[in-house]
Amino acid sequence: MLLVQAVIVTSQLALGFRGSHPGFHTQSGSLAPLMTVPSWETGDVDTASTLICEHKAASRGRQYSRTRNFQSSRLQREPFARERAIALEATANVDQTPRRLGQSTLWLALDELRRGNSVVVTDDARRENEGDLIMASQLATQSNVAFMVRHTSGVICVAMRGSRLDELNLQPMVWNNEDPKGTAFAVSVDLRGKGVTTGISASDRAATLRALSDEACDSNSFCRPGHVFPLRARPGGVLERGGHTEAAVDLAELAGLYPAGALCEIVRDFDGEVARAADLEIFRKQNNLVMTTIEDLRAFRLGTSKVNCRLSVPMPLVRRGPSTRLPTRFGRFDIICFTQANGLEHIALVRGFLKAGNANVEQASASDVSKLRADIVLGSHSLPGDDDSAQFEDSTPGGNEVPLVRVHSECATGDIFASRRCDCGEQLERAMINMAPEPTKGLLYIRGH
Repeated sequence: MLLVQAVIVTSQLALGFRGSHPGFHTQSGSLAPLMTVPSWETGDVDTASTLICEHKAASRGRQYSRTRNFQSSRLQREPFARERAIALEATANVDQTPRRLGQSTLWLALDELRRGNSVVVTDDARRENEGDLIMASQLATQSNVAFMVRHTSGVICVAMRGSRLDELNLQPMVWNNEDPKGTAFAVSVDLRGKGVTTGISASDRAATLRALSDEACDSNSFCRPGHVFPLRARPGGVLERGGHTEAAVDLAELAGLYPAGALCEIVRDFDGEVARAADLEIFRKQNNLVMTTIEDLRAFRLGTSKVNCRLSVPMPLVRRGPSTRLPTRFGRFDIICFTQANGLEHIALVRGFLKAGNANVEQASASDVSKLRADIVLGSHSLPGDDDSAQFEDSTPGGNEVPLVRVHSECATGDIFASRRCDCGEQLERAMINMAPEPTKGLLYIRGH
């Protein structure tokens, strides 16, 4: 009986003490005693029972410790859960309409950019519904780049005009852009030399950002690939595409700086997810930042393009381009190209008063005008102004005379290929015929309508 009890106690000790009791440790799967083992043959069962009780107490202590640690870790995770719940609830209640914070925030943002600080710019809640940290690339420093890396995804981009990217020979990252929002990534770069080592540090990336805004740096100043990602902005800015890429360029230009801006998406600290409206408001207050919206920037550009405001750089909605003389079978016109803010090019055909030789037009009777128009159709009449020696005055009419103007919307199939499915080409031809005998005339050819 005593032998049976000894076997049972030995089995329990072997199972309970293996690798856990301070008096034993495992060596190649065997128990190596570090203390005096009770003598089972002498019936020293009390000592064995004492060890078993100690083992059970230790087990209970370890179990309690594990429970306490689990509860402690669960309590430590509770702020994470609370922040997530609060953020999700607040974001769910955000009105899904374009957010406007007022144009006063835009003036503040421009002042911050001039000082070299970063600003928070949000887009439409129906678009990406995110906020970016944006700063002027020209004024990038190690400290504000480090701040951007700390609070964003870390993939720092620099939005630039296409002309500058072409100068630097920075080709598109991929020729078949499949980005859902059409973000035009170019090949990533690092500044070559000038103290730049790996290119990933805050100081290295700040140097690269400044160099991209320095017209003295050319294509050979950069090595490819790198750790800064250039983005090609649309020519019309936010009026053409409401993205952060265009917003960064527009903000830098409005601030009177080089039109290039560093940007990166803001993420939440506690889980790394993209910061939404409620998160961005908290982030702005915690870091004392100015926040504005792309919708405010768009409205600002539309408004300031019509009136004279305190802009460092004027940003008109339409820019006048080159002009030249265009001879046609309807007469000779001045053709002028106008570029809209969204990049579309429109054409104006204008003709002003003749200093000489215009009596046959201005004093023509109704029958003469009809005959003249018939001759134009047959191509047998030389219109006044066909002679290159004829000098035109300014196209603006004098006195109370109102110029004849035709506005024609583009139709490639009708205007160029004489499609029979529409009469656009015929309308354009009739307009040119009717304009021919008029002393002051113009035709606006609107594209992309």
